[in-house]
Amino acid sequence: MDQGSPLARLRVVEVGHGIAAAYAGKMLADAGAAVTLVEPKGGSPLRRRKAAAAMGRADPLGPGETGALFTHLNRAKRIAAHADLAALLPAADLLIDDGGLAALGLDPGRLRADHPALSIVAISPWGADGPAAATPATEFTLQAETGSLHSRGYADRPPLATGGELGDYIAGSFAAVAALAAWRLARSDGRGHHIDLSEFEAMTLCLQAYQSIHGELEPGKLAATTLDVPSIERASDGWVGYATITDQQWRNFARMIGHAELGEDDDIRFGNQRFAALDRIQPLISAYTQTRTVEQLVAEALALRIPVTPLGDATTVRDMDHFRARGVFAPVPEGHEEPRPPYQITTPADATPPPPALPAQAGAALAGLRVLDLSAFWAGPMAGFVLAALGADVLKVESVQRPDGMRYAGGFAPRDRPMWECSPVFLGANAGKQGITLDLTRADGVALLKRLIADSDVLIENFSPRVMEGFGLSWDVVHALNPRLVMLRMPAFGLDGPWRDRTGFAMTMEQVSGMAALTGYPDRPPVPPRGCVDPLGGVNGAFATICALELRAQDGRGRLVEASLAEAGIAVSAEAVIDRQVYGSHLERSGNSGPGAVPQGVLPTRDGAGIALSIVDDAAWAALLALADDPELRRAAWQAAPGRRADEAEILDRLASWTAERDAASLVEALLAAGIAAAPLRNVRLLAGHPQLVARGFFNRMDHAVVGPIGFPNLPFRIDGAYPPLTRPAPLLGEHNEAVLRARSGLDDAALAALAKDRIIGTRPVQA
Repeated sequence: MDQGSPLARLRVVEVGHGIAAAYAGKMLADAGAAVTLVEPKGGSPLRRRKAAAAMGRADPLGPGETGALFTHLNRAKRIAAHADLAALLPAADLLIDDGGLAALGLDPGRLRADHPALSIVAISPWGADGPAAATPATEFTLQAETGSLHSRGYADRPPLATGGELGDYIAGSFAAVAALAAWRLARSDGRGHHIDLSEFEAMTLCLQAYQSIHGELEPGKLAATTLDVPSIERASDGWVGYATITDQQWRNFARMIGHAELGEDDDIRFGNQRFAALDRIQPLISAYTQTRTVEQLVAEALALRIPVTPLGDATTVRDMDHFRARGVFAPVPEGHEEPRPPYQITTPADATPPPPALPAQAGAALAGLRVLDLSAFWAGPMAGFVLAALGADVLKVESVQRPDGMRYAGGFAPRDRPMWECSPVFLGANAGKQGITLDLTRADGVALLKRLIADSDVLIENFSPRVMEGFGLSWDVVHALNPRLVMLRMPAFGLDGPWRDRTGFAMTMEQVSGMAALTGYPDRPPVPPRGCVDPLGGVNGAFATICALELRAQDGRGRLVEASLAEAGIAVSAEAVIDRQVYGSHLERSGNSGPGAVPQGVLPTRDGAGIALSIVDDAAWAALLALADDPELRRAAWQAAPGRRADEAEILDRLASWTAERDAASLVEALLAAGIAAAPLRNVRLLAGHPQLVARGFFNRMDHAVVGPIGFPNLPFRIDGAYPPLTRPAPLLGEHNEAVLRARSGLDDAALAALAKDRIIGTRPVQA
């Protein structure tokens, strides 16, 4: 596909030292921006990163050797020394910073005063203000703060964080979108803008499924620590991943393994019930899967329409026939392969392109943009949410025959209100949008949608590829209707390849992409992060859509954008795949250990709450020794990271004896005061009251017609001190039928009444 260079006019200076800034810069550079990385004296800390060596599983880099991850993240950038910064800034549009400016002794405010046209994207753990802003944090302790860490794990072991430092990549992805928003604003008003991005808020949006809303809808009911059942299961020759989200999928799975009675048991219909009965169910699953090959298991599940995939990891994912056929991994000059960007943009071969689009309007970054959002569940709606929050007029399109399936998911089933209006995920992912219903299986519904397509700028959909063709709305048809429209398609596995028609949930994509292979205990199965690839894919889709709009501004032509969900997962799991080829080392699940801190783990407390602890360097270790006052911890070998890594399990056991005699709140307070990254294990249902989120105003409180006033999470960044405005709560089913179809399609009362009578439109599901 012809990507073009949508950001060829964008000039970026990156002054970062971590993954988040580097990944944001990579996204911009991959789209054609001229990105220059300014390194501090001694070079970027990432330059010396070799994760397997930090984990004690490989030799460290040799003198002068550059790590493979650094090369991957900076391949498309120019590298400059810190002394070159002053010369670069006058011509720069954007500066990306995640602490690099402070390391150079530079003040962002002074830089903006000296360069008023420069926009700065500042990435920090907590954001620029709030009670936690100055406290130490790592990606691991931020997972604890979001509640994600507490929610995932076994009954007999500490809960599990996701592996692979996903939070850093999530923050980087949002930073790339924020950068484009600032750039568009600067071109409309002639001045630079300041982005204040909180990694904690980015992780809050992606590492848990709007549980803050669930906590408000069902106060007092906390979330348990669980795992999905079934999930990743051992086969005779490897691993296979299942996702039985719907009741029918669970029934089919039970029948497939020869125990149909499980599917009829009302006591284990839901995932949390199956986890509670794990000791009963798991032996039955294992007896089936461990006597069959991965190939057999996949074929049998597909025959019953159960989402399934072979497990992807650093060794297997590159050689899967689907990704080979699609060219997902491409050779690089060093001789190994790396994943391509997780989206593809196709330029139509129009003989006579339409006139160029009008310049961006002043105000919000996407003001004046009309978006049709046909997507469902989480990934596609997240893309629409991002565009809505940045000022686009987003219209969600469902039908009363098949409402967005997420309306019936999310774990909240009220008895006094219509369930389809109360799903926490639907409410969160669709805030800021209007909503209508159209039955696209009938000609009248398709005809109305075509009229809306004709005056829209963007269309989003995330069905399997055959669905839009079935509606008679292929890319060719849509492009003929509106040659200026950008069509974002987000199928699970992409628009082509052997698996194009397979369905899959977020967990399926995490299982196949390599994300799940990095999470879990070494002696137990890999564990999917549990959904974060959905919003991550949505952010990728929004970024790619804005890039396509930049191309349209140049020549007036719309674009087809393909953002495969599986490739979103592959992109953020690249380090393991690259390190396996370059070093022969195999990054894999390691419990709560990670390459950036040692020791790192979850520790018990006297009040039963537990804490997360990260010792990032020898200075933090010395500070911990001063607090713990345990002579056994002062072994000479433990005063440096390699020695602590070798004995990490023993160290954590000794620390557990100390923390178990103290309450979580006072212990975390003491640790933070000593400069040590630590956090309580928060419950996801209590996030609406998190002091940092409350102080920064992260939740936009709006009154929803059915559930009442609730806090809707915003984007995880402020622009010039204010969050992008969410103008309305998530729509009721068909809430804006009349207003939209009158204004944009010219329908009168009689026409609307006829459509409602025929159930082309409506406000109540047919099945209700």
